[in-house]
Amino acid sequence: MPKTREVCSINDFAFFARSAAFRKLSRRKFEAEFSEFLKLKDYEFYFEVGKISNFPIAYQLGQGKLYPYSRIPVRIQNHFAEIGSSDVPPQKYDDNIWFIQIILKAFGQHKAIENAIKAANQCFSIYRLIYLRPSNIYFPERMIPPFRYVGRHHDQILSVGYDFSDSGFERMKSNDKSVSELGNLVVKSDRSEIENRIVNAVDFLSLIGEVNPLRMKFLMCIIALEGLILSGEDKEYGLRKKLSEKIALLIL
Repeated sequence: MPKTREVCSINDFAFFARSAAFRKLSRRKFEAEFSEFLKLKDYEFYFEVGKISNFPIAYQLGQGKLYPYSRIPVRIQNHFAEIGSSDVPPQKYDDNIWFIQIILKAFGQHKAIENAIKAANQCFSIYRLIYLRPSNIYFPERMIPPFRYVGRHHDQILSVGYDFSDSGFERMKSNDKSVSELGNLVVKSDRSEIENRIVNAVDFLSLIGEVNPLRMKFLMCIIALEGLILSGEDKEYGLRKKLSEKIALLIL
């Protein structure tokens, strides 16, 4: 059972409380609905990636899997076709456009959206770390998705979002092992200290894309590298004594 803070946000509690107060529920009814609220629910999200090269269907990337347009649910296809703006013509989809599927559990939709966007950010960060390709995708700290997405809970459409950035993944089979290793760390629940620092660096990388000045990108990369290398004991005994050991660990 995950910790409550990992599957529920204050917004989910607030939404439930406001709804209960508005409907003036009896104590018995409130207790029954609150008990149901505290049950983990299944949520499914699809984030638009763009063009994909050489990746097989259902390729595991972090917490997500890659699928072409024809392999995502028809109702989700329809919602993607409807996402747009009065200033931008509707997107025409075919199997040249791929998506990341994220399936997760949460108490409510607010935390589900937050965790899904974080998972999608991790997928793209893993790709960037392994392939070291530049991108113009922006990942703000706010709840703004890196790709177009549609989320659902059973047959209920939960949320939709979009931006107009270009992106795409190109696979090299020789990198599959590294992609898999990082993906396994992302979903691992009992991570060691160094594993936690690696995952934190993956998450931090997703924030670097939103910074425009090159000097700020460089500074944030240094901060991410520092967090990857330094531990609590380094602050006490000095980095120099541990640096060679930690650099060797990263290289391995």
